[in-house]
Amino acid sequence: LQMVEDLTKFYLPNGQWDINEQHFDNITNMITDAYIWYGGHTQGKLAAASGDNVYQYIFAYKGSYSYGNAWGINDTDKYGICHADELWYFWLPYWSRTEWKLTEEEEELSSKLTSAWANFAKFGTPTLPGEEPSWEPLTEDNHQYMWIDKEWRMDLSDEYAARMSHWDENYVYPTGDIIPDIPEDKIMGDT
Repeated sequence: LQMVEDLTKFYLPNGQWDINEQHFDNITNMITDAYIWYGGHTQGKLAAASGDNVYQYIFAYKGSYSYGNAWGINDTDKYGICHADELWYFWLPYWSRTEWKLTEEEEELSSKLTSAWANFAKFGTPTLPGEEPSWEPLTEDNHQYMWIDKEWRMDLSDEYAARMSHWDENYVYPTGDIIPDIPEDKIMGDT
């Protein structure tokens, strides 16, 4: 429980029970870090250290569609970009649903995204020589990512670095056999 308290204080200075409307963004950041950013950050770091070709990104584009809409959240301006919002720009052209229309700006983003992913699949790099901005690979010591918005850029914000550093310093991965034993009465077998 001490680890939970240590991690929580970064987002809620008065501790884990200091939850109120004024801390909405802090709580959202804490959940984002716990479920998405830190896992991706750590996986990328470990994969790069093992010699894998890793390219990280943060999708920051606020378009016409959001995963939040699928959950009935119409005020996506309040909630911002959702995990998996970029999928609209990969699969919407494939689905060709007449009720879903991309703006011209979104069509350009969709084309750029699908090209980057296709380049990675074909050539091992999302950007080809001469393309700007050049998407640099992640290394064990350099955690720059591509910031994907109306304009793309390589970035490593102080906020991202501070949040991930806090998790690196306070999160302890479980070790040993962490899978609980299955109670005998729950094991299915020959009867």
